[in-house]
Amino acid sequence: MIISNQIVKKLVTEDFSEEILKNVMAVLEMRPVMKKSIAGFLTEKEACDYCGNISRSTLWHWKRRGLKSYKLGGRCLYSPADLDRFIYSADPVDTAEKVEG
Repeated sequence: MIISNQIVKKLVTEDFSEEILKNVMAVLEMRPVMKKSIAGFLTEKEACDYCGNISRSTLWHWKRRGLKSYKLGGRCLYSPADLDRFIYSADPVDTAEKVEG
């Protein structure tokens, strides 16, 4: 009981990032904790979530159409700014046709 009171007190009085809160929830729910990506970059899964929960194949198609990605230690990382730039500069009809076709 003392530990839960300490946790509640910290949650109320301190400022935590959303990533830290997600990791705490993962531990409490006994799920695996996500590997931390390089500051400012998103992993493939995080990029898919960031873009509105798109599929990995859609992300792959976007990469073929010019979406910038960065390789680091065998991992493919994405910049949120690059994702925004690609999404807002792409023709929605052309993007949908390319992805579906």
